[in-house]
Amino acid sequence: MEQPQEQVPEVPEQVAQEINIKLNTKKLQEILGFLVLGTETSALKSEKSKCFFFKTVEKQLYVYVASQNIQLSSSYGEIPEPLNICLDALKIKHLVDKTTKEDITFSCKEGCWKIKGSGVYTLKNFSFDTPGDFFNQELKTELLGIHSTEFAKAMERSIFFVNEERQDHHLRNFYFDGNMVATDKKSIQVVKTSLTGKTEVKILIPQIFYDVCNKLNSEVKIYDQEGSYIITSGNKRAWLPKIAGVDKFPDYEAFIQQPEAYENSLTVDRVEFLKALARATYFTSKDQFFRVKLSVEKEKIRLIVDEDDKIEEEVPCNSTGELEFALNGKYLKEAFEIFSEEKVLMKYNDFKDVVYLKEENSRLILVPVLMQ
Repeated sequence: MEQPQEQVPEVPEQVAQEINIKLNTKKLQEILGFLVLGTETSALKSEKSKCFFFKTVEKQLYVYVASQNIQLSSSYGEIPEPLNICLDALKIKHLVDKTTKEDITFSCKEGCWKIKGSGVYTLKNFSFDTPGDFFNQELKTELLGIHSTEFAKAMERSIFFVNEERQDHHLRNFYFDGNMVATDKKSIQVVKTSLTGKTEVKILIPQIFYDVCNKLNSEVKIYDQEGSYIITSGNKRAWLPKIAGVDKFPDYEAFIQQPEAYENSLTVDRVEFLKALARATYFTSKDQFFRVKLSVEKEKIRLIVDEDDKIEEEVPCNSTGELEFALNGKYLKEAFEIFSEEKVLMKYNDFKDVVYLKEENSRLILVPVLMQ
């Protein structure tokens, strides 16, 4: 008679498996250097916006951050074990930036996470749900492709008109239709790009696009994702909410007169003008409105700042007509700072009419202010 076999009890699964994963330090530094933008631009009203999510999807590791007005992700590559954690963004970035080790080790035993570089951090795993399909969702309508540096430079040339505190949301963002346009309803800046005349796209772009493009320095594509835009560049993605009101943006071409509509013009050395303006406005408030009166003569232009004290500067120029008019000094200074050519062309009619400034790829319209 057969003896009954002794039953071997089943070994229960470990409640928390021991995890030990090494990630390359340089790759992490590059990824987190991009993603930290999501924490810098957040109001930091929630703990979730202070965290980096590490999430494995089909053996690929993605790192992600979400704030109130932007979501960013970057893929690390394939890793041997799944890693799904949510860690304090600033602490983990500090450890990764300061380490001298080639690899960073992520280890977990009995629910306790230790991140080891040159030092060892024991960090709390926040219990937020990691995002769903943001990493690998199918991209839909491609709007345009452009190098991020060109896009950022076009925004930089008109960023002084963008004010996020304006009530009209279509005027606190950039307008892009191949030209990059920004306005405060009175003055306007139009910057030509390589897509000028080559695209039917008309979109409003939040200022944070500028920060994203500055971080990328590569070819980017922008997709329309039904209520949002996604910017892609290699292994990186940025999600931004779509802004309504593009149809309310003013017809800027109708506002800008053609150059031949101006009776007079002057050409001035950009650097010399900027130096004179800096001297004349040295004691003015740099962040507030101040008035600069321009007195144009045939071979010179006088810059006059008459606030508490009166300061005058002279710069040589070539002009076709004499006139006195006043401009917003803050706008004038910022315009000459972002222009890049040696000479700047300025066109004008009378002291009440708008002033037209131009270099090769940029047109700027400034509305005169009242002279004292």
